[in-house]
Order: sequence, then C-alpha cells, then structure tokens
Amino acid sequence: MKKIILFILIVFCSWSSHSQKEVTLMAVDSIKTTINPLAPAKAGFYSAILPGLGQAYNKKYWKIPVVYAGLGAGVYFYTWNNKKYNEL
Repeated sequence: MKKIILFILIVFCSWSSHSQKEVTLMAVDSIKTTINPLAPAKAGFYSAILPGLGQAYNKKYWKIPVVYAGLGAGVYFYTWNNKKYNEL
C-alpha cells in the first residue's frame, strides 16, 4: 500500500513539473506616461517628519484623520494598559 501511494505521489509531482509553460512578455511602448520615481520617497520622507504629511503631499487628504486615529488609539490603549498594570 505504501508503494502505491509513493508511486502516485511521484507521478503527480512529475506531472505538475512538466505542465509549466514558458511565457514571454513583450514591452509595449505605445503607453507613454511620466512617473516621478522620487514621489514615493518624498512622501515617505514627509511622513517621517510629521505623520500624515506624506498623505497631504499625495493629495489624499481623507487618509490623514485615519492616520491620527490609529496613532491616538495606540497611545490610548498603551496608557490604559499601563494604568491597569500599575493598579495591581
């Protein structure tokens, strides 16, 4: 029984390895967009200076309250747990 299971396992493993096909992708030059590669780095730098400033740089203003709500929740639960720990 073990030999049959081992044989089936070997057959399925070899079958899946031969089923891979090589795919080549060709570059399309018809789409010409200008991407500023430094924009994410600049947004990350601004966000390191002041949380939420990177979102303002990217003009996604609605994310700024989410950032500060997350920071506020983290600070709140840290102080609450610290207070509960020291009450014992």
